[in-house]
Amino acid sequence: VAQFDKLTGKLKAPFLEQLALAIYGLTLPSWYFEGDAVWTETFYSKGGRGRLPSFEMTLKANERSDKKYRFEKYILGSYRDKIPSYYTIGYFMTEYLKRNFKENFEPELYQNINKNLLTPYNFSRSLKKTTGYNTTGLFTNTMSALNNKWRQNEQTNASSAYPIIEFKSNKNYQDWLLPKSDEHSNYFSILQTPHNTSEIIRTDPDHHISTLIKLGYQTVPNYDMRNNMIVWDEVRRDLRYTKRSYNVINLYHLETKKQEQISSKSRYFYPIIHPHKPEILTLEVDLSNQTAIVIIDIKTKKVLKKIPIDPAIFLQQPSFNADGSKIVAIAISNKGTNLAEIVLNSGQITLLQKWGNEQFE
Repeated sequence: VAQFDKLTGKLKAPFLEQLALAIYGLTLPSWYFEGDAVWTETFYSKGGRGRLPSFEMTLKANERSDKKYRFEKYILGSYRDKIPSYYTIGYFMTEYLKRNFKENFEPELYQNINKNLLTPYNFSRSLKKTTGYNTTGLFTNTMSALNNKWRQNEQTNASSAYPIIEFKSNKNYQDWLLPKSDEHSNYFSILQTPHNTSEIIRTDPDHHISTLIKLGYQTVPNYDMRNNMIVWDEVRRDLRYTKRSYNVINLYHLETKKQEQISSKSRYFYPIIHPHKPEILTLEVDLSNQTAIVIIDIKTKKVLKKIPIDPAIFLQQPSFNADGSKIVAIAISNKGTNLAEIVLNSGQITLLQKWGNEQFE
């Protein structure tokens, strides 16, 4: 709103509002106003995307592995190489400006833009006049500062070296998510590419890849593997009332290569397989947003037990302990985030740390 008013404050509704919006969209690049929005939410709150390791992960991976891409590629996107969105680039470039230049420099920047609204490359020219850097120069200095920070962190925090499995190159980038292994040294993961639907794949010890399951749409990528079975959830939509959606559980048997649907018209999320019993534990979220732990028998597909959770707490991403008597899950409430341990026999919940604003991923 402040950016809009500074640039087009004289163009008022009802007749000139659309013209003001057009001028705003043509003048300010998306990386700047979206990056500034991410900076604002990060700086003025205890959360914000700028604090998430995953937000900078792709950019950091590229830079620290010497994959130096031009500013234009980061802004326009790519199918060949994995790059972050302009939200990420915009946040770090905006943060660099606010950290290295005089406080509240924006009014001067907008004033310079207003003087030459129809001039080509107006924003970049005005940015250079205000800060001494055009867009490309700002990007170069931002990347240099980030690499220095990451390099210092690597020197301070010792890291472990892991073997890297190299696969044949593909014309499009690939995301390999949630890797798991079995007792036969097979690796399993979710493979996502721009041109294919997501799938669960297996990589054998000789690095041969085979597709096991083609996945439907998931709200969050997830699956669990145990006892020669793979379980996951998928979104289903009502055929008649498309705004009505469900989340169902599917199961794949590795030995028989058969797939079955365990639930229907359900609202189950994050299913996991019991370490010693033919049971699936999942989280149910009903239409009033109340969470419950549900245990389902794999053979009969019937609900064996339902454990209601405190209405003030929302659970995510459960995981069994070794004997299957407890789970640990991410807990979210108005107080922030936490890790919760739940005893399945009694339903007793123990919070493992103080409520905070840490983002668990």
